[in-house]
Amino acid sequence: MRLVVVLALWAGLGLVARRGPGRGVAAAGLAVYALTVSVAGVDWLLSLDRHFVSTDFGAQLAVTQIGAALALPAALGLAPVATERADWGGLMLACVLGAFYLAGMQFLVSWSGDLPDKAAWYLARNQGAGLALAWAVFVLGALAPFAILLRTAWRGAERPLRLAGALMLAGAFGHLVWIVAPLSYPAALPALPAALLAVWFLASLARLLYNRGTR
Repeated sequence: MRLVVVLALWAGLGLVARRGPGRGVAAAGLAVYALTVSVAGVDWLLSLDRHFVSTDFGAQLAVTQIGAALALPAALGLAPVATERADWGGLMLACVLGAFYLAGMQFLVSWSGDLPDKAAWYLARNQGAGLALAWAVFVLGALAPFAILLRTAWRGAERPLRLAGALMLAGAFGHLVWIVAPLSYPAALPALPAALLAVWFLASLARLLYNRGTR
């Protein structure tokens, strides 16, 4: 029931956003999103391990989703005109820093707490291929976009912005894979090709809708 309600609310927010709402409506929409994203994060991700809890996971998921929403148009070359492109890149940079900070604080608090349930959650994801994936997400999904977007000139250029957007999308996807499909859940790994196909389909659909809207 919560899944249906959250998806319906998010779909409604998407329809309202397309009409260019005023500041009051936009602020109310952000408040609704802030509440529902925490519910979604617990139901869809944290519920995979009922012993692990995290108070900042909802904010972490929200920043990751917002960053992906900014990165997708950038990767497809649909970012605003040059005069506004640097601001778009600045928002992407803020999302990269925000997601890294929240994930780092979650790990630091879990490490300092030294609780078995939290240690087990990280150990299940930081062994073998999981550790390699974690480093790949950090380098490609956080460090590389940060280095690109840190320079104002590159934030305002189309090619660096497209590269940063593609890296951010790959990092967000890799992070979700790291959370959902650790080595202790090998049955989830066959779903990865289907997820990649879904990402490609959504990107193609976004490009098609944009081209129709600009005619």
